[in-house]
Amino acid sequence: MDEREFARRIEVYLDVDMPDVSGRKEIAEALSRRLFQYLPRGEGASSDHSQTIDELLPDDEVLVFTAAWDGNSVGYADLVREEVGSSARRVIEIDVDDPVGGAIARHYRVLNTPAVVSVGGPAASLIVGRRTVADLRGALSTSP
Repeated sequence: MDEREFARRIEVYLDVDMPDVSGRKEIAEALSRRLFQYLPRGEGASSDHSQTIDELLPDDEVLVFTAAWDGNSVGYADLVREEVGSSARRVIEIDVDDPVGGAIARHYRVLNTPAVVSVGGPAASLIVGRRTVADLRGALSTSP
């Protein structure tokens, strides 16, 4: 993840958690400039990657990471199913508070909910934050 993507993720959280605050984009950019230096990067930055999870999870699936305590997660898997429903891909909902779900979330570096991971191809793509069906369609169509 580069600094620009980090700023975008911060902005998504500000949009959801503080919709009445103006200047969210500027705040996100300022925070990313200050905090990006503390993110682990490079080889060995995360020891959470598991070859076992790669082997056990089905290929070409869509994983939806949710948490019961997160109001943005409630019903989000249904929205993702609505978008993915016309394709042959399966949607798997993963509760990050479950020990196994938490391990899978760490594997895909999911830090917040809701999040969608499109599995398949050489790498998985991560979509963070609640999105509309149209946004999901665009993001998932560019996924592997």
